[in-house]
Amino acid sequence: MAADNHKIAELGDGSFAGEISFKLKQPATATVRITTPTRVVEWSQDSLHDLLQRNPGMKNCVEALISTDMARKLTPQMATRMDEGAVTYLP
Repeated sequence: MAADNHKIAELGDGSFAGEISFKLKQPATATVRITTPTRVVEWSQDSLHDLLQRNPGMKNCVEALISTDMARKLTPQMATRMDEGAVTYLP
């Protein structure tokens, strides 16, 4: 995944792309480049929002999956930022 032509993430099996734009209902801010044979499932934001509104159980599952995926992506970044002294914990 790239933003401003800089690699920002490498996604693996089961990863979501565009989840932040989906949650915020905004245009995507990154570009995904596929470098290996891949199966992709794609929905327009409107179609997926409509589907989830009609299926509350599915909405809960998709939101849980997106939350888990986002946490998994942020964890290595937070560890790097803490190593660089960018994060300070107050007592």
